[in-house]
Amino acid sequence: MDCAQPPGDTTENKTQDALQEITRYFEPDPEYEFDAVFERNRAVNFVREYDLRWRGPNGIFQEAITEAERRRRTGASDRAAAKIARDDQKASEAARFGVQRHWLPYTLRKKKEAMQAKRTGQAEDDARSRPSTCIYEIPFSELIDNIIDINGKGKATPGKFRLVDCESLSEDTPYWDYKLSIHEFPAFPPVEDVPYIAISYVWRGNPVSPDDPDSRYPGFNVKGAQDDSDLVGIGLLTFIARCSWKMGYRYLWLDRLCIIQDNREDKRTQIQNMYAIYRHCGACLVLPGGIQRTVPLHEETSWITRAWTLQEAVAPKETYVLYDSFQSAAREGHKYSGARVQSTIKDINRMDDHAIVPLEDLLVDSIQIGRSSTYRPAIIRDAAGGFEASEDARVQMVALLGAMRLKGAAKEQAIWRSALMRTSSRPVDMVFSIMGLFDVTLDTHAYGKNDRLAAWRALAQEILKSGRPPSWLGTSFFLPFGQEPSTFPREPEALEVRDVVQIGYHLGGKRWKEVAVMMNNFSDSRWWLEDMPCPASMDGSGNFTFSSHAVPALFITAGRDFVREFDNMHLDLTDDGACVDAVYIVATDGSVWKVQSTADDVRAGFRTFIVYIGRQLPWSDAEWAGDCTIRVLVIEEHASGRYRMRAWCWLGDVFLDWIKHRWAMHTFTIGTPE
Repeated sequence: MDCAQPPGDTTENKTQDALQEITRYFEPDPEYEFDAVFERNRAVNFVREYDLRWRGPNGIFQEAITEAERRRRTGASDRAAAKIARDDQKASEAARFGVQRHWLPYTLRKKKEAMQAKRTGQAEDDARSRPSTCIYEIPFSELIDNIIDINGKGKATPGKFRLVDCESLSEDTPYWDYKLSIHEFPAFPPVEDVPYIAISYVWRGNPVSPDDPDSRYPGFNVKGAQDDSDLVGIGLLTFIARCSWKMGYRYLWLDRLCIIQDNREDKRTQIQNMYAIYRHCGACLVLPGGIQRTVPLHEETSWITRAWTLQEAVAPKETYVLYDSFQSAAREGHKYSGARVQSTIKDINRMDDHAIVPLEDLLVDSIQIGRSSTYRPAIIRDAAGGFEASEDARVQMVALLGAMRLKGAAKEQAIWRSALMRTSSRPVDMVFSIMGLFDVTLDTHAYGKNDRLAAWRALAQEILKSGRPPSWLGTSFFLPFGQEPSTFPREPEALEVRDVVQIGYHLGGKRWKEVAVMMNNFSDSRWWLEDMPCPASMDGSGNFTFSSHAVPALFITAGRDFVREFDNMHLDLTDDGACVDAVYIVATDGSVWKVQSTADDVRAGFRTFIVYIGRQLPWSDAEWAGDCTIRVLVIEEHASGRYRMRAWCWLGDVFLDWIKHRWAMHTFTIGTPE
């Protein structure tokens, strides 16, 4: 197709030129089986609508034409317009005009060619070579209050990849022809030329009240999932399918509809490939309030507390949050800047507005403290209220933001930190939901739903085998130690507080504290641990073996309060690097330890050691790290050759040279007794 420069300066000239180009593909043809006149008129109206708003310069228009041509050559459908210069309104409108001018005629010509090919039998050959098969189809009228079985006719093959067809629910389809259509593909992503959006949501979301507009729309469920999930809202399913279609994606992936829920083999295979599904999607659309309805910005949800949503946020190339912008704007005092809002979409069923905003931007606006704006979104986590409520919400969102933005060891530590503040109905999913983020794929068929510990060991083994440091050690210095494996914090519990799930610990009596409150204590939450012991190893029993600088220590007392600004900040050394006085170290739990000796030959006979683990640094090099960055661990021998973790200690940077030059290198194994 000729990518000519735009026509004359007048709107009429531009419109007529575009219409002539479109009209060429609607020549009279008795074999042309769809309404060419209707399609032409629809195209004319579309061109006129965007042409009247187009005021971009020639250079921007040419860029739009080029993008349209690229999408035409690759077969990528983009009915909502090319994503060019998203923050530039002029470029956006020019892109829309260019795509409609070039993509629409190409699409209609392909329809015409398909109808002509049907006479020669070519269509049947093409159908046999198609990469997908429709394995389930049901009219929308039959979905209401139904429990569907996507493998009811035996067409689905366990262990295959499936997607929902958005075209059958798009605005281009008459509402009386709406149907739920599920296609099956022979291989898991990446699948060439199969653009799709993945949906992230919670199975038990925010309830629908009788006064909510969504309560007018019925729902349905899926065989095998009806006992532990909300209904799939028919209105919301239609809307997200239209969103996907408008964003240029033919398909969407929704676990409830794309997994055979009552087939164990299929579920395990899908879980094993879950990271690939989200990693290779065109974008992920987050529905924080669940699959029944969209929620406004001021309504808190439990999305960030679920295990699987961590991977669903981090793995995709682009992650957006869909929220009810109509209710958000209507709530007095709750105004949200549109500067970062990617797009506003009208729900024609409700006549309300919804908005799509990048998840990262929403997290940043939810985290910030001391802003001039009076409103902070609460949809991911409500950071309003007292200091503790604000801090725990902030820590939870900062960990997720770090997992999305950082690289390398800092990213892996943020993933562990975020995972520890989440929960799952199946304990083993706490591991399966993050393994792909560490480039690890475990055999999901080898573990039962309660085999969290065995799966955790296997994941840790694979991380260490790849030559990476034990990133889980950088999770926190204040959480209680686990009994097995003892190198990881104790597994927290889930508690529902005011309809929102909290992840924390029962600390005796009626005391309950969220993990997020305890995780950082004295420190800002934007940190990572550098210079960790590496290489290291772990055996099948969870015994963790590593080497680092260490000194023997003696327990003195407990019950002190650790004062960060004073304790462990001073060290007097002689000219040759020896300590002038005895060295006492206060741990973060208030216990006090005396360093016994720094000689190389003193390990025999001692059962307790202080071991160097690394340095705590901020994410950004532009931030000041402070003068207390050294982190050491107190370990105690509790069986022959086996140690357990007793306490974490923070040391001032004045200790670094002493540690590196005076503490001997030792090898330890932390684990359970044999």
